Amino acid sequence: MGYGTCEMATGRFGKRLSEARRRAGLTQEQVAALTGKTRQAVSKWERGEAEPSFEDLLIMAEAFGTSVAYLAGETDDPRPIDALERQALPLLNRVPLIGCVAAGTPLLAEQNIEGWIALPEGVGADFALRVKGDSMLRPDGLGLRDGQIVFCASTARRAPETGNMVIALIDGEVTIKWLLRAADGTWFLRASNPKYRDIPLKSRDDRIQAVVVDMLTGPPQYPGEIAAAREQVRR
Repeated sequence: MGYGTCEMATGRFGKRLSEARRRAGLTQEQVAALTGKTRQAVSKWERGEAEPSFEDLLIMAEAFGTSVAYLAGETDDPRPIDALERQALPLLNRVPLIGCVAAGTPLLAEQNIEGWIALPEGVGADFALRVKGDSMLRPDGLGLRDGQIVFCASTARRAPETGNMVIALIDGEVTIKWLLRAADGTWFLRASNPKYRDIPLKSRDDRIQAVVVDMLTGPPQYPGEIAAAREQVRR
């Protein structure tokens, strides 16, 4: 699968953002108030020193009377998305890519988003997550490797079930594990790597943030567990 990250060209984005704001007759202070950020944060966006979250992009696009795709440089047509003809623009098939998650912050907090990534065809996901560590890597080398990317659907979109690979928030840290149910009906999380202990849960939904619905596998390609996991999560 040849999908890669699709980060905004930050300098070009900043210039376009500034121009769109001025055309809308808004100040940086007003944009800051709309997004709940500081004027300094807005200024950094316009100077190309930082990128806003997807939620902030949506707010600004609406306030400026344009589209997220236009702000991000995906189209030169500044009309709002409702006015655009025919098919949706490419950016609408992208999701935030989460890197390191700062302790105590929401998963999709601005500081946790390292870029944007294209969705595989037919996959319904809300965000992508970069794997950290080796807890989902089996001793034989099969599984999720450090740095690999998985696509995730929030629990609002897809309820977790036994056998799913899930994203959980444990003691302030995000982890990827298998969600399993014991014979006595209790739920727990299990790593693919046996050196990690099982994590007991109070219920099926306890601390579960999302369900893994697809993943990037290569290169190289890893058969076995990854193939089985992809087949399972797409059912």
